[in-house]
Parts: sequence; C-alpha cells; structure tokens
Amino acid sequence: YNTNMLAIFYGIPNEMNSITLTPHHLLYKYYADGAIPTMSGDIKVGDVLNGDNNGNYTVYDIKLLHNKHPINPITASGNLMVNNVKTSVFTRSAAEHERLTECGKIFAWISDNISESLAANLIDFYYNIIYSRIIKPNYY
Repeated sequence: YNTNMLAIFYGIPNEMNSITLTPHHLLYKYYADGAIPTMSGDIKVGDVLNGDNNGNYTVYDIKLLHNKHPINPITASGNLMVNNVKTSVFTRSAAEHERLTECGKIFAWISDNISESLAANLIDFYYNIIYSRIIKPNYY
C-alpha cells in the first residue's frame, strides 16, 4: 500500500493518545459554535477534538506516516468513536458528511424497523457496487 496518513496526537503527551487516518477523513473539531466535521489534513497543533467528555483532546503533535493501509468502515450514523475521538466515516467536507448522512437515513430506518442484517447487506451492496464501481469512478 502506498497511502500517506496522519498520526494526530492529543491529550497529555506522556500518554501517547493518537488517531491515525488519511488527510481527507473527517474529525470533529471544536469551533466557537460547536464541533464540526473537519478534514484531518486541516487539523493543527492546538486544535481541540471532540472526545468522550472524559479527557483532554487538545492536539499537540501531528506526524505524516507513509505506506499505510486505511480502513474505511461504514456505519448507519456516519460516525465512529476511535480512541475516544469522534470521527466521521466520510471524507472531504462537513457538507459531504451531512449529505451522505441524510442519504443514509433509510439504512438506519431499515436496521431499526425491519432487519439489521438486511440493512448491513444493503449498505455493503450500495458501497461496493453502486458507489465504488459506478459513482466514484465517474464523479471523483
């Protein structure tokens, strides 16, 4: 694999808390009006990440890592907690996160009201067939 990724270190330095992700993946960064999904490549030392409310999430170091293999999980909510930091499963922008989260609400409804297994299979089909083979090659 030849993917560059970022290791973003936060909290108390001797505890070595970090999260590793591509520069395009979104982290929730605190701004004056709340936490907003922000591309990790735009995160700077001193920024505060949205965490689980039980710790210090101030960024103190960022390192570029080479030849890594990113993992791209998909969730019905569009979010994940990774090492106690809230992230988005989407990339590029807060607007893209909002658009795709809105589009994915049908999968959450199916999971809650019909079958979680069916919803997982539909998400897998949509991502691996519709998005990866049709939409992404033609629009990104």
